[in-house]
Amino acid sequence: AAGGDLGDLAQGKSIVGKTSDVYKRAQAVVTRANSQAAGMLTNFKLEEVRTEPAEGLLQATIQQLGATGGPVAGTVFVSVTVEVRPFIVKYAYSGGQPIVFRSTQAFPFTYVVPNTSIPIP
Repeated sequence: AAGGDLGDLAQGKSIVGKTSDVYKRAQAVVTRANSQAAGMLTNFKLEEVRTEPAEGLLQATIQQLGATGGPVAGTVFVSVTVEVRPFIVKYAYSGGQPIVFRSTQAFPFTYVVPNTSIPIP
């Protein structure tokens, strides 16, 4: 479990939007893959970044926990497509068009919202 700054889980911030840390990290991997792509693999695209439970439910859970804190768990899913251009196979199976594959990776997380309540003496 992680602790500390809520970062993109803070109230009012999207954890899957294009300005989020999660999205930026996923896009950086795709950009690097495109810069190193050669031969049969080309045109990597970041298709989707989403969470389960949905982002709104994660935010509601954080609000519910309030000052007493506690765990928030979920999974971030990142979906990427890539065009594969096999030299001979593409003409036999797709008439020269690239074959497109979609891959989705799941990254489970648990974040512990810190207890910020003031103890009663």
